[in-house]
Amino acid sequence: MLSLGPIHIPIQWVILFIGVFVSYGWVKFFYREIPHNSPDVPTIFLYSILIWITIYKTSIVILKPHLIWTNPLGLLYFTGGERGLVLATIATIGYIGFQIVKKKEAWIPSILLLGSGFTIWGCTYFLGATIWRVL
Repeated sequence: MLSLGPIHIPIQWVILFIGVFVSYGWVKFFYREIPHNSPDVPTIFLYSILIWITIYKTSIVILKPHLIWTNPLGLLYFTGGERGLVLATIATIGYIGFQIVKKKEAWIPSILLLGSGFTIWGCTYFLGATIWRVL
């Protein structure tokens, strides 16, 4: 837990955002190598990460509203758990599919690039969390 005055920031959040920056850099760098029509895939990737995080963190409002009603600050620290994870993943996959169809991107390169970006994000997060626990 990092403390900045009265604000306590969980170290997982810091590691999560480091993973976002690393994976966005990965997608942005390798997107230049793929022949494409428009520069929208890195933007789709960044928005999909933000949508996933937002839905995962706020899914507790839908799944367990009594927790938020009794403790409003719990929204900062609680998540939707496994059901929130599934809900966020389904919504993000739907958003990615909708945007690729809407912007008429090439399916195969876009999906491969987005998939590798999410893999890099996950690996960075889990590697950072593991290193933090070991230290």
